[in-house]
Amino acid sequence: MEEKNSDKLTVERQKHLMVARQEILRLPPDKMLDRISEEPHPAALVHSFPEEDLYFLVDGIGPGDAGQLLKLASDKQWEYILDHDIWRRDQLELRSVTKWVNRLLHADPKRLVRGVFQKKFEFIKLYLYRTLEVKVREHDEDPSEFGKNYHTFDDVYYFRFLPALPESSGKEVSGMDRDKMITFFLDQLSEYDNVRFQTLLLESDAILPAEVEEELFRQRNIRLAEKGFLPFDKAIGIYQPVQPEDFFLQPQKTLRPDTEPVRDLQIPQVAADMLEEDNLFTRGLRAISSVDILMQLQAEFAGLCNRLLSANQRQLRDRTQLSATVHKASGYIHLGLESLISESDSRHARGRAAQILEGYPLIRLFRVGYGKALALKWRAENWRRDSWFETRGLPLSFWDEEWVGVLGGLFLKRPLFFDDRAAGQCYRDFRSQTDVAHTSGQLDGLIAFDKLFSHLETGIDFKPGQFLTYKKLLLTLWARHYLGIDVVGEPTPPDPTLSLEELRTFVQGLFSESSEADPERQRYIGDPLKTDFLNWASKQSGLGVEEISDTLGVFLERIFQELEEELADVTPDDLDPRFISLFLVQVEDGSEGF
Repeated sequence: MEEKNSDKLTVERQKHLMVARQEILRLPPDKMLDRISEEPHPAALVHSFPEEDLYFLVDGIGPGDAGQLLKLASDKQWEYILDHDIWRRDQLELRSVTKWVNRLLHADPKRLVRGVFQKKFEFIKLYLYRTLEVKVREHDEDPSEFGKNYHTFDDVYYFRFLPALPESSGKEVSGMDRDKMITFFLDQLSEYDNVRFQTLLLESDAILPAEVEEELFRQRNIRLAEKGFLPFDKAIGIYQPVQPEDFFLQPQKTLRPDTEPVRDLQIPQVAADMLEEDNLFTRGLRAISSVDILMQLQAEFAGLCNRLLSANQRQLRDRTQLSATVHKASGYIHLGLESLISESDSRHARGRAAQILEGYPLIRLFRVGYGKALALKWRAENWRRDSWFETRGLPLSFWDEEWVGVLGGLFLKRPLFFDDRAAGQCYRDFRSQTDVAHTSGQLDGLIAFDKLFSHLETGIDFKPGQFLTYKKLLLTLWARHYLGIDVVGEPTPPDPTLSLEELRTFVQGLFSESSEADPERQRYIGDPLKTDFLNWASKQSGLGVEEISDTLGVFLERIFQELEEELADVTPDDLDPRFISLFLVQVEDGSEGF
């Protein structure tokens, strides 16, 4: 009976701690410490935080103001913070080590010193090797022989501070502050165990720093790998695509049933709290009723985000970096679910998504979604290799602003979606099948135009430095045909530019006036002229009218609409080649307008 009551009390405490953690992480930073101090056992509450969440808790409060929180934290939580903050790739950053030694000294000097002798002896030896020069005085030796700026606690072991090395990142720590802090640190070590302190000084002057640093880095990677921060060569496998048809052929995962104790596990919460999108992933999570399964998925998602950070070689510094990773992971999981849920299941997409989330690894779903974006990248690169555009040595700017953006995103090492409607940053990760379909459609049009140009162009001399776009080239070639300057079937001259008078003549006959049947349109390009364009393009290229219309019809309509917006309200006499963006026009000094 007593054992059952004890188990019940333990479960209640775990639930209380879980609720308290969730509440604290959602509070403003200036209220977090007050809320922790209200607990009857604040140390137990702080120890119950997963290391990942405590890291962001300290970051939110500010390391300079989080001394009380660091004092309550466990040694394992200290170690996790140091593993993240004192390394830059595979090297120790001395400034960061100095800062954290200083912070932990202020938080709990006795525990820090005890931990140095028990667990971090090799680490501190390396730190002292790079910050101190140590000398041992013989019994008949005068200390003045060592030179200036040497310090001692026992008149036997003398040390002086080496100049602080410039490092690429981290806030500057003044030499005076650093020296005072290290002196106080050494004094604490000496008072705790003077014999081991002397051993520390003596051995710090005789280590092989590269070997020690390599071993420390290896141990650090092992600890972080348990949280999903794998070494780069292993983490990068997250970007290996999985085809939807192969997804269900691979083994399922096993989640603990409700009857097993899951709530006592330390489940990171910060990443899950950042899931704000309304997509198949989040809707599938909301359809899962089991709290235990949700907590396991929460831990799995945190590990996925950590692996993404490792694969991107990003140092986890603050919530902003984690937030971007969370949105990326969520978007590609959603895209993976969209690829797997058939149209026949669309009515029950929420429930089907929940089944897939419970049965299959999130990382595999991510790889299915990412594979969709990667397929677009490969398609764009394969086209570019043998394209007309590439063989003529044209710059990417030839495809005008929108398509340059699309190609620029696809040609990146890890493809991004070009969102020209977004304010500020136009590139982001693919988030849905809509993004994939939109980019695929743009790529279809671009490839079709490239094919058309490969048949149209025969002898044009493209000069370096000329600002030429596909719209300018296409409309100018058509205008020359319309004016009778060029004859279908004959080679295009090396310089296809129009004179200003030729352009005025063309624009004079380009637009139709509004009619009673369509009073909304003032001056517009009528269907006869569009038909003339299609017939010319077909005869000049040898491609069928239907083929051109099917592959390029939507894009040609946009070009005609752009023509109307730019020139419909301009009289031919007012045309100025300096402001013409859709035709190749000679300006008055004889230079070409492209």
